[in-house]
Amino acid sequence: MWDKLDQSVKPDPRKVAEYINTPLWPRFLAYMEDKYQARPEPSYSRCSMLAGWNYKYKKAGLALCTVYPMSGSFSALVSLGPRETEGAEALMPALSAYTQATYAASEPSRGIRWLLLEITSAEILDDLTSLLALRRSPKK
Repeated sequence: MWDKLDQSVKPDPRKVAEYINTPLWPRFLAYMEDKYQARPEPSYSRCSMLAGWNYKYKKAGLALCTVYPMSGSFSALVSLGPRETEGAEALMPALSAYTQATYAASEPSRGIRWLLLEITSAEILDDLTSLLALRRSPKK
């Protein structure tokens, strides 16, 4: 089994997928590849809340999100700056109660909201893709 805290060994995508162990993971990967041509960039974090390996997604130098593998699921961190806030506010009623609550609980810091969504359902994954579209429009 993959050890996400072992900094000496970069993540093997197959072992990460086994660790995450949800059909939502390949769906997310396919979406990011198809709509953004974005591939995961492994990065190691010592952050006390989510220490270990994560994947950063960028498109044309813009950070789209950071994904944190977890046993049985994964979480995605999306930042919404002043440019995305108006769109996020308009979008909230159409999103899941979980995402709405996460958004409401996030306190802006220097005008940026940091939303950490645990992707445990197709509905929350759809919420994530809607929020990512505020950061950068996906390919049609």
